[in-house]
Amino acid sequence: MGDFWWMIWEKNVPLIVMVTALTEHGKVMCDQYWPPEQGTGCYGTVQVTTVSCQRHPEYYITTIRLQQGFWAVRHVTHYHYPLWPDQGVPQTASSLCTFTEHVQQYLDNITGHGPSVLHCSAGVGRSGTFVALLWLLQLCARGIPPNVHLAVQDLRKRRVMMVQNIEQYKFVHQCLLHWLGGETSKPGCDSLAAPVPLHHGSRQ
Repeated sequence: MGDFWWMIWEKNVPLIVMVTALTEHGKVMCDQYWPPEQGTGCYGTVQVTTVSCQRHPEYYITTIRLQQGFWAVRHVTHYHYPLWPDQGVPQTASSLCTFTEHVQQYLDNITGHGPSVLHCSAGVGRSGTFVALLWLLQLCARGIPPNVHLAVQDLRKRRVMMVQNIEQYKFVHQCLLHWLGGETSKPGCDSLAAPVPLHHGSRQ
């Protein structure tokens, strides 16, 4: 945890997106690396304080204060979506689309910071699906036709197993169709029908 928070400090990270529950079916998926609300913890040389938490029906937005030494202080926003099962998909596309749009709005309003951090448990299935969806929604917003097949191919060239299985691959399509209103006549929807490159249990 000390190394994690030092990375956040060193890279001047403004946003952490977490798309996993802490536990699932009694199995620890991720340690809680931030203190409880109004709590403070020291992780290595970084003092971490949870300032506040906004509780939405399906996700949480937490403001975290970091301090290094006596005077250096920064704030990080932590978006947590715990309803996404390991190696699966959320129950509805609308839920994840709402969360993704909220994250995008936050990204649109920050300047002068380093990269954002996204994680699940293994960092490939849910993380890859979220990256693909956020990327394609950004293209749609710019009037560029989204192509799920090419997006996932490109992600997998950079990190293996991104978008881990066929269900997650299909779910990206479902989210895009939901975001576009479900009207196949809208610009870019034809490219959603690109051939599916994955198979059940694929580790390609």
